[in-house]
Amino acid sequence: MNIESSIRILFQLATRIKWISEIDLVAYMNFDSLNKYQCIDSFYNLPFPISVSAICQDYLVVQSCSYLDEYDNYFTIKNFPNEKERILKLKRIVKPAYKKIKSWKDLKKMRNNIIAHNHRVNGESIYDSVEKVTYIVPSSNEEYTLLADLIFIITQNIEPVFPDIVKSMNFSSTLRDFLVIKSEKINTYEELKRIEDEIEINKNCP
Repeated sequence: MNIESSIRILFQLATRIKWISEIDLVAYMNFDSLNKYQCIDSFYNLPFPISVSAICQDYLVVQSCSYLDEYDNYFTIKNFPNEKERILKLKRIVKPAYKKIKSWKDLKKMRNNIIAHNHRVNGESIYDSVEKVTYIVPSSNEEYTLLADLIFIITQNIEPVFPDIVKSMNFSSTLRDFLVIKSEKINTYEELKRIEDEIEINKNCP
């Protein structure tokens, strides 16, 4: 484990968070013009910009939790004792931003229970809850924008504290350069028809 990789992860996540936030903001700012578009199937009555915003905001929570996981659990003096002084300095500088982010104390619970997983709280379906489950998380466009901006502020302060490390980093590569994505060319209609036919056959089996 090296601190350069941890910083690279924080930069990558912060960039993606900023990107998601800007898409959300553009959808909000161009509500009227985007509203002329419609979903083509089950959700045709739902305003298109609201659809874009909802997806962006959910993904923003997921990526923000990933950022906090890296910042809290890996970018630490325990992992990098030789950088203790600079890590503590950075975390002291950005404490106001970090404190505000942590005030949304249920971000990870929302990600784990609702957004990224299967709507269960401690193994129990949320739909079986006697009382509503409360989550302290962003709920307005302004709060989601603030969350993204605070993460970006934290990230912007990394370079002044670690100028030598950031300067030596190679930003020419992207995340996909480190991945092998295996896929196959398909005809969606034909593949769906084949599977539906198999399901119909299964229905008629004893």
